[in-house]
Amino acid sequence: MNMSETLTSPDLPVLKILVVDDQPFNLQIAQRIIAKTDAQAEMAEGGLKAIELARKNAFDLILIDMHMPDLDGFSVSKEIRSFDSNVQIYIMSGDEPTQEILTSDAINGYIIKPLRPQTLLSLLADLSLK
Repeated sequence: MNMSETLTSPDLPVLKILVVDDQPFNLQIAQRIIAKTDAQAEMAEGGLKAIELARKNAFDLILIDMHMPDLDGFSVSKEIRSFDSNVQIYIMSGDEPTQEILTSDAINGYIIKPLRPQTLLSLLADLSLK
């Protein structure tokens, strides 16, 4: 699938997604990719804002940058998981994941950055089918 195609289907549910990163450029990239789908996306610059939004809204998927100045993505994931056991949470990082992250109940997966359109679109398609 190329970036000019749109990932839509009348049979798939509309996903609600929260993308969390401290870098506005990374949020823009994620927003552009998600715009190719029927998904609804909210952006949060930082972990504290992400927790606030997750408390107020039910998201299907949360993508969280691992390295942020206010709270690291793993801590944010654990906090969100304490009040929402259903949301799919994926950590994003340019670093290799630690064993603690890979085996944690706080997250569902790990995405290597930089975020690639095909990686995110495949994840969204997989989640839509569940």
